[in-house]
Amino acid sequence: MRILALGLLLAGAAPASAGVALAGGNFPDTSFEGVRYVSSQFLEGLFGREGAWVPDRQKFVIPDSTGRKWYFTLDNPFMNVGDEVGNLVYPVRRGPEFLYLPLPPLLRVLGQHGWKISAPELASAETAPPKPSPAPKPAVKPIALPGGSNILDVGAEDRENGTLVSVRVAGPMEWESLWVPPHYILRFQGGQLGPQYPLKAQGVGLVKSIFTVQEKELVQVTLNIPKAIDTVEVAYSGESQAYQVTVRKKSARREKEDTQAAAAEAGDRKAPPKGTTIIIDPGHGGKDQGAMVSGVNEAQVTLAVAKELKTALAKLGYKALMTREDDTFISLPERPKFASDQGGDLFVSLHCNSIGGAPKHKQQVTGFTAYILREGESEEDKALARRENEAIGAEGGKSKGEIPPVEWILLEHQLNLYSKESQDFAENIIKEFNGASIAKYGTGASQAGFYVLVGAYMPAVLFEMGFLTNDQDRRILSSEKGQRQIADHLAKSIDKYRKAQGNGGPGNGVKEGKAKSKGKD
Repeated sequence: MRILALGLLLAGAAPASAGVALAGGNFPDTSFEGVRYVSSQFLEGLFGREGAWVPDRQKFVIPDSTGRKWYFTLDNPFMNVGDEVGNLVYPVRRGPEFLYLPLPPLLRVLGQHGWKISAPELASAETAPPKPSPAPKPAVKPIALPGGSNILDVGAEDRENGTLVSVRVAGPMEWESLWVPPHYILRFQGGQLGPQYPLKAQGVGLVKSIFTVQEKELVQVTLNIPKAIDTVEVAYSGESQAYQVTVRKKSARREKEDTQAAAAEAGDRKAPPKGTTIIIDPGHGGKDQGAMVSGVNEAQVTLAVAKELKTALAKLGYKALMTREDDTFISLPERPKFASDQGGDLFVSLHCNSIGGAPKHKQQVTGFTAYILREGESEEDKALARRENEAIGAEGGKSKGEIPPVEWILLEHQLNLYSKESQDFAENIIKEFNGASIAKYGTGASQAGFYVLVGAYMPAVLFEMGFLTNDQDRRILSSEKGQRQIADHLAKSIDKYRKAQGNGGPGNGVKEGKAKSKGKD
């Protein structure tokens, strides 16, 4: 058993930045809500190994000196040592530079696995934590129907990308969630079940069963999710007056990543390489021809450039797949789904812009723009997104213009994972097109709510290659030489982006980022 002396300042007797001393090193020490935390550097010094931050899974992974891997998940109190689950009581936090771990329970878990660290004042601190301040009153007062009930019913339905559980309520409520595999728990403060409500219901799809129980001042809804999943997301829908819990199944890309990660952890360094599949989406097609100006239509131009891009990427060693190979109509939801199902690593949707107004005005507006999926900032970008989203109407369903606020909430997970990467990808495109035949429009970069990017679980960009309403842009967009030049620039920008991300181009795996690297919480 390893016994180390840990020099610690008494809790409450020193400022939070005093630091923790271990083996000659000082490690940032702070507190959250009265609990002492220590940075991830503490474990690196203790184990003599470097840890790695896995952004897609929001996990910090570090091997100890025996070769066992320790896993810590952001905003989660549960951790793993190999296959063994541990409970840190308090969630893992993240500061501007470091990941932070709750120190008293961390010392307990370390002791259970052979690292005995003397810190009696902290050991006692865990058994007698600071008295919490009184809980604030709920900001939302629950609405009670006659009879006192405000949780009306719970139902589940199977969807293409997972399972949707709806908790219908009388009105908005305070809620909290906890993920304790295989159970996902929702607690509604001030919740009240009706006397006739069944306590247990059969689930569907990814949810095996749903168990609902009334406690003194809350209702707890527990979902039994035995299968491997991607994410669980909760959002309140005012339209249906329900809390909608979306349990998403793993995409082909995530399955591929997990398979590779498992192989790497098992010591198999011959796992299939990632970072080689580029999804090219030629916008429009079939009954949706897009913009048409002077005999040149958008659907034909995007398909021609897409074929040239596929050829250019193949020369660089990349595998490129197209959402359509001919003049076929593909719905907007099918395009990003194809990208995710194929395990794509980058998604680029090709389009041509257009503008109305006087002929003189049309000749003044020229250039390309690279868009990422975020809520539009300008009315011009919102109008463009509405125009492109009109293709949903061609599917025979209700046409959608802008992405409504409730859907932006549901998209939060995708945006958190890939928004920064998509922005970097767009910036690489803009740099590569500097000095090209078609100049950039404005800054060349923007954001808007394009449905074609929704569900693409990878860095994704919608590229408006130029304005068909501008004579010079249209000549370039409709000529074989111009289409080949656009494709070559795009291929180079993709290659440079992949290499800049540390992927080294085709055939090389992605490096894990350091936990102490700065990043968005």
